[in-house]
Amino acid sequence: MVCPLPWIPPDCSGKLPGKRRSAVCSVQRRWGGTPMRRIAVTGAAGLIGRKLLDHLAADPEIEEVVALDLRDPEIAAEKVRFVRHDVREPMGEIFREHGVDAAVHLAFLVDPSYDREREREINVGGTQRFLEACDAVGVGAALLASSATVYGAWPDNPPLIPEDYPLRGKPGFPYVEDKLELEAMAARYGDEHPGCRVLLIRPTVVMGPRMDNYLSRFFLRPVAFRIAGANPPVPVVHEDDVAEATWRILKEAPAGPYNLNSGEGVPLLEALAMMGRKVIPLPAGLLKALAGAAWALHLRALSEVPPAMTDYIRWPWTADGTRVERETSFRYRFTARAAMESFVRR
Repeated sequence: MVCPLPWIPPDCSGKLPGKRRSAVCSVQRRWGGTPMRRIAVTGAAGLIGRKLLDHLAADPEIEEVVALDLRDPEIAAEKVRFVRHDVREPMGEIFREHGVDAAVHLAFLVDPSYDREREREINVGGTQRFLEACDAVGVGAALLASSATVYGAWPDNPPLIPEDYPLRGKPGFPYVEDKLELEAMAARYGDEHPGCRVLLIRPTVVMGPRMDNYLSRFFLRPVAFRIAGANPPVPVVHEDDVAEATWRILKEAPAGPYNLNSGEGVPLLEALAMMGRKVIPLPAGLLKALAGAAWALHLRALSEVPPAMTDYIRWPWTADGTRVERETSFRYRFTARAAMESFVRR
């Protein structure tokens, strides 16, 4: 049975903490079971979704891929079956009809929205519907897309954050709040379903020639504001590496979370220089106040995000992305700079 919403998880000791629990606390089982045959993918028409479908369609062990989205991903592969579906609606019957034995949940609103109710219905409610469907058919593997932003940006973060580090994402940034709730739900589901291999991916800033979201658009603004004296590394991973890693994790990895990040990142000032942007330094308090005013007044030309996001260009939050290479056959093909350069050259 899927836990009701909202649910605040205990930490690994069973206490209700101020720091969120990491899903790495759940029992982790090395994968060596029966190959998966029928895979469902929510958010299949998104950039990473389409790239993942290509990997799944080319895998000879997979018989059918059920692509769920409101838009047709338009993948010309015989084994891919498109099902038009709103992630806020139950999907158990779809899973049952297609004999789904593994599932991937990518459907999520990335760009911040002023309609918080709808945002939560899609992000949190959609995750609930996904896990209910997994429960209904007893999938052997469930992979959910989280984000490295769940670690939070803090001055005391280690240079490379491992997967078992506390999740300290700050309130005030709905995207991060919803990813933390997704993490909690995934951890609870894994505890309640020991026969299911529950997996999480935590990508950093996804870059590439086709990427378009609020994070990538920050680097395209003619004028970029930064916090005076701050030059944290920008953790970056290429869109192609994210898709391939997701496929490899689904096929090969033991249960638990996996950071997706290429190396130590690119210093913020260097990243902005690569884009050829004019940079204006401001005191931290002033920049946060301006971002808050722009967000409140819907001035997207100045800021697309709530003011809490300014911490991510002030403090480090670089994830250690090496576990996926230890646990699977995946190897990063792009360094952080190469991923950033592919975005610049597009």
